[in-house]
Amino acid sequence: MELPEIQGKVLFPTLRQGPWLPVVRLAESTAQGPWEPDLHSHVSEEVVNYVLSGGIVEVDAADRRVELGVGTVVVHASGEEYRHDVAPRPGGASRWLSVVASLPRGRVPAAAPSGVFRAPAPTELAPGILSRALVGGGAEARSQLGMELSTLEFARHGSTRLAVPGDRRAILYAIGGRGSIGGLPTTEGEGVLTENATTLEAEGGSGFELFVVTVPSPSY
Repeated sequence: MELPEIQGKVLFPTLRQGPWLPVVRLAESTAQGPWEPDLHSHVSEEVVNYVLSGGIVEVDAADRRVELGVGTVVVHASGEEYRHDVAPRPGGASRWLSVVASLPRGRVPAAAPSGVFRAPAPTELAPGILSRALVGGGAEARSQLGMELSTLEFARHGSTRLAVPGDRRAILYAIGGRGSIGGLPTTEGEGVLTENATTLEAEGGSGFELFVVTVPSPSY
């Protein structure tokens, strides 16, 4: 992804990989602020942004601005058109992850469909391997669609098994470092999409970090 103000990576959709429904887009963005907002629309979609470094400013159609720091998660769900933009906070480089998922046709989001949350402290899955819930699980943030998002951080070389319910799809995206997922070598900017896998083994050295998304499989 090369735009005048922003660089980054789009795991999908690309020419090689279409949407992994109900998730229609997963992207990582890096940018230097400030810039002028350029609003875009979401209709019947749920959007999650997670700030990895620096900070971002979210602007909506009413010109309301919310500043979000490192470790912040922002969740939006809307059955009707929702217009916004996300820009880096002035004064330095910022990096964030974005997930966009399609809500079922006719689904009207419940009350309080939007929110800004701080990710909780991580838990240790194995010696030197930390898991941090972002949405769902032990996190305050909740998804209208039932998505669960987390990170997996390796402080030293090790491995762990991740349980994935059989009725869910999973996306594991490498934020940094090198390792393997389900035996597949994986490095920063690469990801693995899985379905019908009840467990996945993740192995890596110090600095390997994964962004993990699970979502109910589409009903078709």
